[in-house]
Amino acid sequence: GMNSVFPGVLGAESRARNLALYVGGGVNISLHRHLALRAFEADWLYTQLPNANSNAQNSVRLGAGIVLHVH
Repeated sequence: GMNSVFPGVLGAESRARNLALYVGGGVNISLHRHLALRAFEADWLYTQLPNANSNAQNSVRLGAGIVLHVH
């Protein structure tokens, strides 16, 4: 957001405040020392950037998978 131009209600804005918040987590089930099953993961990203509308964006991610730890 620094030295950028954002769309605004009254036209382009070069000085804008912004915010980003990321919260998430998941549950792993260990199968082996270096291998686990990601049973569930949920993440939420909230950003507040000027967009000539609500100025707020939300993104939700849900997932599952395999986790491999390499040392």
